[in-house]
Amino acid sequence: MKTRNTISILSITLLICLSTLFIIDSHGESDEVDIWQTWIDEQTDNILKTTQALNDEELNERRATISNIFTLLADELKKHMSSPPKSEKEKLSEEIQKKIINITTDEILTPDSLQKHIKDTVIPKVIVSDGFDVSKTYPPIHVETHTGVDSFDIKKLLDKEGKDHIEKAVDYDVSVHTQIMKDIIEGEDDSLPKNVEQNVKALRDAYDTHYDKKLENYSRDVNHKKDGESILSYKIPLPIEEVDKKYPRDEWIQMLLDEGIRINSFSQYRAYLLQRDSLIQIEKNPKMWSSGLFKIDPTEDWETYKKAYIDRKVLTLNPTISYKIEKNILVNDEIKKEIQKLLSNTEESADEINDKVIKLVKELKIDALPHESMNVKKFLYGPYSITKPSEESESIDVLKKKIDKLSRQVERLNRKLSRIQSELKSE
Repeated sequence: MKTRNTISILSITLLICLSTLFIIDSHGESDEVDIWQTWIDEQTDNILKTTQALNDEELNERRATISNIFTLLADELKKHMSSPPKSEKEKLSEEIQKKIINITTDEILTPDSLQKHIKDTVIPKVIVSDGFDVSKTYPPIHVETHTGVDSFDIKKLLDKEGKDHIEKAVDYDVSVHTQIMKDIIEGEDDSLPKNVEQNVKALRDAYDTHYDKKLENYSRDVNHKKDGESILSYKIPLPIEEVDKKYPRDEWIQMLLDEGIRINSFSQYRAYLLQRDSLIQIEKNPKMWSSGLFKIDPTEDWETYKKAYIDRKVLTLNPTISYKIEKNILVNDEIKKEIQKLLSNTEESADEINDKVIKLVKELKIDALPHESMNVKKFLYGPYSITKPSEESESIDVLKKKIDKLSRQVERLNRKLSRIQSELKSE
């Protein structure tokens, strides 16, 4: 018990001493005179006072061991305190490199972990889905180019609370979502008509041939689950003849138009027509009717269920926007070097740096980098501050916080040390 308490005391004392030294050094109150050896001797003596009676040989051996521990600690502290403060240019340079390498992760890079990220970055990409099939994947720069929406804001939105669909982020402007959806969905295939007249003949003339051809090489597994248990699994599409016989295309499209649905692109046309395939599969499995999925009240009557399914699923079908992370994308060394050069002139403002970086990225024609269209001021100084912080005021604030934190730690450790010493005395 005593040995364990002695070790605890040694550990706590080490922490107290480390904290105390940091505070002393931070206030500039430490002497340059051989304070380190004095400190080592004092701490060694303090630890030895708490140990049980020893003969001279044991005492000297214990003293040497403890003194060596504090000597090593002192060496580390001296190295830490002798490191010159980094200039603002160096800090900015490091920060921009970290952001280039690690723009989409929350990991804090250390010198040891930095190297592995040099050629391994993560890049967000926007995926446009029609509710069944992913129609196309776009890098954020494409979204910004076509919508005027800052890709930084898109990524920040997508990351919010782990959400992966824009419509789930309730505080995001719905009009922006609509604009992204409209511009990208409608731009998916320039060879197909857009904004077709909303009647059965016009829509079928515009999209039927492409739809039938598309389904020849299209296959998708659908799995409806509840509480982790699969209720129904099936493949789509079914044979076109079977589907058109069960739900004639003219009648289905007219039903959608009567309900106020607008079909503005082939992607939407395909999504709405493929819902017929799902209905046929679901009708064959009464277990789905009573499952309560899609917030549809359980029923044993197919017509009742079908009407509810159309109301809940078909008429509310909406293309979604989500994103994925792609790894192992090489970061272009040329860009990193050029950005370092841009930062070499500390007289330049953040706006000037921002303009130069954007120009540089366009000249190099790099499409994959996550920062290519991002406002440089934002990823240099954070989304809520676009002015350079005062290095002096920032360092003082940080120092005060560290001192307060260490002071509280010292108080807690002292209380714990007192309790352990009391236990030793009672034994």
